[in-house]
Parts: sequence; C-alpha cells; structure tokens
Amino acid sequence: MSAADATATVRRSGREAELLQLPSWCGTAAASLAVCVGWAVTTWIALHLRADVTLHTVALFVHLASLVLGFGAVLAIDYYGALWLTGRKTLREVLDFTAPLTSPSGPASAACSSAARSSTPTSAHP
Repeated sequence: MSAADATATVRRSGREAELLQLPSWCGTAAASLAVCVGWAVTTWIALHLRADVTLHTVALFVHLASLVLGFGAVLAIDYYGALWLTGRKTLREVLDFTAPLTSPSGPASAACSSAARSSTPTSAHP
C-alpha cells in the first residue's frame, strides 16, 4: 500500500465520519420533542387518574411546596440582581450565589405533581 492509498483511505474515513455526524439542531429538536411527550403524558395521566383523598393531599402539598421553593428562588435571584445593579455586588458574586438556585428539578416536580393534583378525588363524587 502506497502513501497515496493510505491518505485516500484516511480522507474517506473522515468524510464518512462527517456524513454520520448529526446536524447541530438535532439535540434541540430531541429535547423539544421530549418536553412535548412529557406534557402529553402528564395530561393523559391527569385525565385518567382517579386519585383518592390521600394521593390528592400529597400531590397538592408537593405542588405547593414546589411553587414556594420556586418563587423563593426567583425572589433571591431578583434581590441579588438588584444588588448587582446598585453596585453592591459584583457580577461574579451574583452568579456564584444564584447558580445553585437554578436547578431543573424545580419545574419538573411542579409539573409532575400538578398532573396528580388536577384529578378530582374519588370521595368528592357522590
């Protein structure tokens, strides 16, 4: 095998690797599709689940606790943003403080608990 053949093989392999690579928008499209599927699943659960009083009470508590935690995080971030705008904190200090407050588990727990919360308790029906 000559050097030209080896180079041609490497170029062809590189080209095949480029062809197998997905476009950059595929990740965003997959994440958007996953969110839509999640919404559809929680809506289906809310329409078909008949929750007893205990499940309804637990789901309501989880939902309200998630809302309180979420609103508290928003208020803390707004407060530190105001401190940055007035010059009392640096941007680095604000970002270091607010990074742990922006966890993705907050909205997820609120959405999941609202599916069970929205179904009517069975004891409410005569």
